Amino acid sequence: MNNQAFQPPAFIVGKERSGTTLLSAMLNRHPMVCVTPETDFLYKLFNYPGGDAGFIKDWPQSLYSIIDKMDPTAHWNKPAKQVYDYLNGHPVSGKEAFMSLGKIICNRYGKPLWIEKTPNHILCLPFIRQLFPKSPIIHIVRDGRDVSNSLTKVKFGSQNFFENLWLWMDAVRKFNSFSENDGNNITIRYEDLIQNPEKTIREVCKFLNITYNHEILTPNGSESALIIKHENHMNQASEPIDTSKLANWKKSLTPELQKAALMIAHKELIQYGYENASSDNPKTLCISVLLLLSKQHRQLYDSILYTIAKTTPPYTFESTYSLNDYIPKKQPSLWIIDDIPLPNPDQRKSSIVFFLYLIKTLIYILKFKITGTRFVWILHPNQEKSRHWLIHRVGELFLAKIANIIILVKDNKHNIEEIYRFYRLDKNNCILSDSPDLCNRLVNHIK
Repeated sequence: MNNQAFQPPAFIVGKERSGTTLLSAMLNRHPMVCVTPETDFLYKLFNYPGGDAGFIKDWPQSLYSIIDKMDPTAHWNKPAKQVYDYLNGHPVSGKEAFMSLGKIICNRYGKPLWIEKTPNHILCLPFIRQLFPKSPIIHIVRDGRDVSNSLTKVKFGSQNFFENLWLWMDAVRKFNSFSENDGNNITIRYEDLIQNPEKTIREVCKFLNITYNHEILTPNGSESALIIKHENHMNQASEPIDTSKLANWKKSLTPELQKAALMIAHKELIQYGYENASSDNPKTLCISVLLLLSKQHRQLYDSILYTIAKTTPPYTFESTYSLNDYIPKKQPSLWIIDDIPLPNPDQRKSSIVFFLYLIKTLIYILKFKITGTRFVWILHPNQEKSRHWLIHRVGELFLAKIANIIILVKDNKHNIEEIYRFYRLDKNNCILSDSPDLCNRLVNHIK
């Protein structure tokens, strides 16, 4: 039993499938450290209506709504009742309830240092820092190509590789933004933890101000407490380190997918020192986020991404934008658009505001066009008249004129000849989405 006082938690964060469970299992073997399984508590508290004040107001329903959604582990099955009983039913803030959860587990094992591991907490780090100003934060990162590929094989990931890649990039960017102004965090790479575990863990122990213990590197059965029931992929944390999983993307991804992934995530891959990432490509790419996230038309979108990635010299991905959001400040060499400019839902209530937003956005696009940006418009025909049909029409006719090439998505609802007339399209400037020559024609327009 360790008699030192319970300490505020340290945190392990990182995108799922990045090694958070492995790192947790290793640190949990330390005689001073108790690592708890994923709670998602602070992410849910961050999104709770009214925040901490709302949590207290809704007590104890708030406690049960957040904690009893936690996945069952050897540590807990119905943790809300454990916390409620520990507090004798006394209403507390969300932070105090969270701390009580840690105290229960740490007291059980007689360990003073609590480390909480929840990958999702990377999405609310400023909120966590506000609650815990002095808590150390450990960020573990893994090659996004391996993360994205791995996520296609688990139920909480997407079957769409590019969606997983975008979410990995988003998580990395959020941590980068947070860490710029925070001096109490450390980043380690999963690959370093696998290839040189002792050196990497020593760095983590030094950061946590605890003495390195050689037992950390050897599985001892304590890992089972961190494994969520029915999540078989977590069982690997209780096994010896497996170096065969390093750079698995080289064997698992097709050459086309490898090139597209490198094009899209090159900035983040360069930042963390992953191979095959080059920063000297002059051509920049801006695409609509739907090309990465959409499940519809996935085969078409993949073909477009593969085609762009094969060009010489290659494009490098600057950003992804939906015209519903905002216009990039830096001029891209190529911009793939598959929507028309739309303001946020509140602004759409006023036709005047909607129209002014459209005109302002189209002026930005026209400036890019005049100064050299090439535009590809993916046109999804829609002839139904809505409330703002006329404003939509103005945007569509504008894009039809300025696009260097238009990819017309065929469906069973529309007659192609009618679509050409309706949008006043030049057939020589259009490619049908089911055309066998789509990739070759697209390459000719974006070189």
